[in-house]
Amino acid sequence: MGAVSSPSITEGGNLDFTVTLTHASTTPTTVTLTLAAGSTNPATLGTDTNPALVSTDGGTNWVALTPTVSVPAGSTSLLVRVPTVNDLVSEPTETVSLSAATAQNTTPVAGTGSILDNDGAPTLSITGPATIDEAAGTVTYTVTLSNPSATPVTVAYGSANGTATAGSDYTATSGSLTFAPGATVATFTVPVTNDALYEGSENFSVSLSSPTGATIATGLGSVSSSIVDDGSAGPDDDRPAVGAVSSPSITEGGNLDFTVTLTHRLDHPDHRHPDPGRRQHQSGHPGHRHQSGPGLHRWRHQLGGAHPDRVGPGRQHQPPGPCAHGQ
Repeated sequence: MGAVSSPSITEGGNLDFTVTLTHASTTPTTVTLTLAAGSTNPATLGTDTNPALVSTDGGTNWVALTPTVSVPAGSTSLLVRVPTVNDLVSEPTETVSLSAATAQNTTPVAGTGSILDNDGAPTLSITGPATIDEAAGTVTYTVTLSNPSATPVTVAYGSANGTATAGSDYTATSGSLTFAPGATVATFTVPVTNDALYEGSENFSVSLSSPTGATIATGLGSVSSSIVDDGSAGPDDDRPAVGAVSSPSITEGGNLDFTVTLTHRLDHPDHRHPDPGRRQHQSGHPGHRHQSGPGLHRWRHQLGGAHPDRVGPGRQHQPPGPCAHGQ
């Protein structure tokens, strides 16, 4: 036995080994052939390859490979063909070993075939909901590999404030994900805080960073989600409504104080008073004062004075008519 070639082919093609004898013979020569996984990044026979074939006439005819092959008299070579599988797995160059010997060889002669990958490095992307109901509790984000990898893939993730604030609207979250060989999907969650304040839509984002064994797909490494509490995305509806109006009584000459209570407090910049605690102003009517605080509005009508003309910010109150006293 003189030599065994070391061919290379892109996966999906045929890995053709040429086995050469040192001399031609006047009688058929028996050659022992052994196909095995290579020593470096070994290919998995039967997964990365299909059944091997052999030709003793220069490739005109092919038959299934057997452990021994008879080379015709006068011939000095044979071909061993290993069809490779075109998969969708990102993997390093894999190897297949072919050893050959005749009765005259004390040690088999070997060659190494290389299967070149055509899938390239996989890419990572992240998806998640655009809108989250505040009462959801948690929100799940999905990180996807474009195709499986033969080696582990890792990537870091983390949240960042938008108009939503970590610690009060959601819980700041960070960590890393590991994709085992062959895996393509991993998830993580971000806790969302459910309060009784009406805040309107507030957003935060989560992003991927520092990948190993993959790259982050352009434009697909971050996603923004908005937390809503107006009932549009689920059961949570914190929009304030009038919950109750008290029914006070007072001896004439005193102050008749009505308390109007809202179902929820306002906590949105468009609705906040300059003083978020409590304010007091004159209504412009003798004997009337309006006091307000979070979730509470109080109107004072002093008997004998005029009715107020407003019952709250932006709401008009039409008096039922002149107050009558002493009737």
